[in-house]
Amino acid sequence: MHSNKHIIVLHGKIKEGAGKDEEDTLVQAAVVSESLLRLGFTTETVEVDLNLDSLRTKLSSSKPLAVFYLVEAIEGMGRYITIPALVLDELGIPYTGNSSDAITLTSSKTMAKLILNGKGLPTPRSCSAQDALKNPSSAPMPCIIKHSIEHASIGLSQDSVVFTQEKLIAKLESLSPADRELFFLEEFIDGREFNISVLETQNSPIVLPHAEILFNGYGNERIKIVDYSAKWDEGSYAFSNTPR
Repeated sequence: MHSNKHIIVLHGKIKEGAGKDEEDTLVQAAVVSESLLRLGFTTETVEVDLNLDSLRTKLSSSKPLAVFYLVEAIEGMGRYITIPALVLDELGIPYTGNSSDAITLTSSKTMAKLILNGKGLPTPRSCSAQDALKNPSSAPMPCIIKHSIEHASIGLSQDSVVFTQEKLIAKLESLSPADRELFFLEEFIDGREFNISVLETQNSPIVLPHAEILFNGYGNERIKIVDYSAKWDEGSYAFSNTPR
């Protein structure tokens, strides 16, 4: 049915009421599709949910040359990010970005830290939320409380950085027991923030020009972090004052 220049742009199904971080996927999908069309490919945008039989049927009938992988969450949950890649592996369909193994490893901040540390690359001191609640003195202070799997600064706010054990305990006790299993603490290091991208090539990695996040007007009353508001809340002070 399709020529061998047919590419599927795959992303998670965006439900009504989804956050700005999920809605941004639709913008990405549109830009990617337009670029592929200009390059002479035919494209088809496919949304994926947990109905994997439907995904298999769609992929098998379309017979794409490749899949442009934009899956960042399914059912609003980042922990499912690898599932469509595993289906593509099963069907033998190539896709952009990392392999399913790499997606699994890098989507977990705690697992990525273990790998980096194992290679001799230092990362900030850390511990699980559960361990910190059992023994607050084991927590590196000051610390930032993060979700171990979710990306796009989901769950991050100015209140995520704590400077005392008392505030740390209060913050952790406010989490549900299920969330405590998914959050961890990392030593908060105050300083400059950079975005650095690396592209893999056949010869060697290419490091793209780095960009610095500026914190305009941030005084002592504001923590210099790119939290959810800074990324997605266009009406917030943080969004307007953290240019890249």
